[in-house]
Order: sequence, then structure tokens, then C-alpha cells
Amino acid sequence: MVSDADSGLLIGALLFSLGLLSVILMKANLFTGKVGYFCSFKDIYMGLLMLVLNLAAAFALGLLFKLCVGNSAAVDARLLKTWYRILFDSTICGMCVFLSVDLYKRTSNILTIILPVIAFIVCGGEHCIAFAFYLGAGTISLKAVLYLGLMIVGNSAGALLLRLLSCYLIDKPKEAA
Repeated sequence: MVSDADSGLLIGALLFSLGLLSVILMKANLFTGKVGYFCSFKDIYMGLLMLVLNLAAAFALGLLFKLCVGNSAAVDARLLKTWYRILFDSTICGMCVFLSVDLYKRTSNILTIILPVIAFIVCGGEHCIAFAFYLGAGTISLKAVLYLGLMIVGNSAGALLLRLLSCYLIDKPKEAA
């Protein structure tokens, strides 16, 4: 039997997957989908600009949500986690988002976008841009802002780590042949 919480989690995962699918198909600039591909100082500069704009847009939408619906408790639940759990969960998220984007680039199969996103949502992964929305919709605190910073680091580290592994394990053998 599927509980209401479980069904809500799966619905959220599917909606997040559809959001990422839209971002990819529209070739929009989502920081967590592109950070794994940063290779130069220009990429890093543009990535930081992308990050600031993504965070500002998500935060503004969160504020709008708060004005229309009321205060969200989504931030409060995340603040119960330890800092190292936030870092771990956001690293997993970064790996899954990178995997979604990279597999889609390699295969053009939309299922490669959906499955890794479902995995990170179900596993409790933390997405920095989504958290910026929750921050706008909830109560802002120093701890929440610090956790946002940890999520940015974790999302970036996860994407870059998976990119390095991908280059070493997948792309290198093709070059040698």
C-alpha cells in the first residue's frame, strides 16, 4: 500500500523530472544542469552569473508563493538534517542531475532524464535552486542560508565528480581505440 507521503514524493519526483525535461529541451540555463560541463574561467564566470540568476528567480517565485498561499514548512524539515547530511544529499543530487543531462545528451532518450531525478528525490537529495524557492516561501535564517551554500557546493561537486568519472571511464577508452 502506498501512503499519501509516498505518493506525494513520487508526484513531486515526476513533476521535477518534467521541469528538468523542459529545461533541457528548451536549452535553458539551469546551473545544476550545466555545472558539470564548466571547463574554463569563462564557463565559471558565466556559471556564477547563471547561479545568481537561478537563485534569484527561484527565491522570487518562493516569495510570490508565500504571498499567495502562506508560509511553507519545507525549509524547516531540511534544517533538521546535519550539515554533512545536507552536503552528502546535495552531492547525490548533483550527480543525478548531471547523469540526467549527460545521458540525454548521449542518447536523446527522455527516460534518461526522468529516472535519475526520481532517484535523487526518493533518496532525499537536495537541489540548491529548489531550496532557494523553499527559502523564499518559508522562514529565512542564517542556518538556512548556510545550508543553501552547502547545497551549491554539493550539487557542483556531485556533477563535477560524475563528469570526471565519465571522462575517465567512458570517453577515455573511445579515444584510445
